[in-house]
Amino acid sequence: MGRRLGQSVDEEFLEWIDERGDRPFFAFLNYFDAHLPYEPPPPFDTLFGPPRPESSVLERLEEVARGRTFWSDITKEELAAELAAYENSIAYLDHRLGILYDELARRDLIDNTIIVLTSDHGEEFLEHGDHEHGSNLYLPQLHVPLVVLYPGHVPAGVRIQEPVSLQHLPSTLEELSGLSDSIRFPGRSLSDWWANSPQEDGDLARETAYSELKVGTGRSAKMYSIIVDRHHYIRNPDGRGELYEIFADPAERSDLATAAADAVEVWSGALDNVLNCADPACCCQVPESVRLPSPSRRPQPEQ
Repeated sequence: MGRRLGQSVDEEFLEWIDERGDRPFFAFLNYFDAHLPYEPPPPFDTLFGPPRPESSVLERLEEVARGRTFWSDITKEELAAELAAYENSIAYLDHRLGILYDELARRDLIDNTIIVLTSDHGEEFLEHGDHEHGSNLYLPQLHVPLVVLYPGHVPAGVRIQEPVSLQHLPSTLEELSGLSDSIRFPGRSLSDWWANSPQEDGDLARETAYSELKVGTGRSAKMYSIIVDRHHYIRNPDGRGELYEIFADPAERSDLATAAADAVEVWSGALDNVLNCADPACCCQVPESVRLPSPSRRPQPEQ
């Protein structure tokens, strides 16, 4: 498929690390192993199920190129095989990340290196009628891992339940690196979340995870979504709004818009305020002029 396995990416990175001397470094490692067509190397290719037929890769890609008809006609057994292949791929990446971490530790780089594990998108397996990503803004395609490791600076074992946006990563890395005394990037450092309680800080509770997507063959139509605290509001290309309570309904099966037209109007106004704001950093926050439902009161995670 013209892609490199994670092992190849790691080997080149470690070779580069060994040649850099004592200079500070920034490295971005882009792994494609958990991306379609989900083809991890042995023994990971059979970890969660038998291997798929060899011909399925090209057939699958050809059908996707024609308009995803493969996924609309897929059987339950075939879907289970695709999901198993995806899980196999994630297991391979998990294995590679463990090896990479050990190699960094062997080079005494763990204590003074910020490590961030994340992704640019999730993956859907027909939970909302589609597969892969780039077709809608439901949680399976939006929700991604976000792990920050930096011994002595980021508390170990803390899990933040509140949704946050990846746009906060530049400010987070700048602060943790000690590069300047003032934040120059839009957004804020994620340290605000592990150092403060969102239940006590109304500002944190109103932070917005904003998304937009161009849809259709011509990519002329757009859909948008905002997540604030426990709610996820989606505006479809036709203007229809959907509203979900993502902690009580993480699968987003119960659309609250059908029974709460007033709430949908408020959320639509909140989205309009974000879209129309001239401040480049305003997509981090819902304007104070917009009244949203009160934050949910969930138990704090153990630390």
